Amino acid sequence: MKIDSLLTYDAVVKTLKQKNRKKHLLFGNGFSMAYDSKIFSYNALSKFIENTGDPLINSLFEKLNTKNFELIMQQLDNFCEIANIFSDDKSLVEKIKVVSNKLKTSLIDAVKELHPEHVFKFHRNKVNLA
Repeated sequence: MKIDSLLTYDAVVKTLKQKNRKKHLLFGNGFSMAYDSKIFSYNALSKFIENTGDPLINSLFEKLNTKNFELIMQQLDNFCEIANIFSDDKSLVEKIKVVSNKLKTSLIDAVKELHPEHVFKFHRNKVNLA
């Protein structure tokens, strides 16, 4: 979808009113970081996963010298594609996919564990809402 094909805010509000639908506000990563950077950051997520004790996943973060999950997952996917080009040995690709899935599951577990108890529960004094 191209940016110029997106509806304006006013057009979205008009459409919602016509369909008798409620407006909802979705906060993005910037809000999450402002809310509490100790739980909403790559560092917090990677620390959580580091403490789960999977040596292979910990090694990935260490060797690639990053805490960026998306980057590691993308590199694993790219490596699978490259491995398929260079070899007919599907066992290597399968091993990579297993680790990638473990990483994805670990990320989901970390977010679930670190996320506030309830989506509507946040402290006004933590974030400047002005």
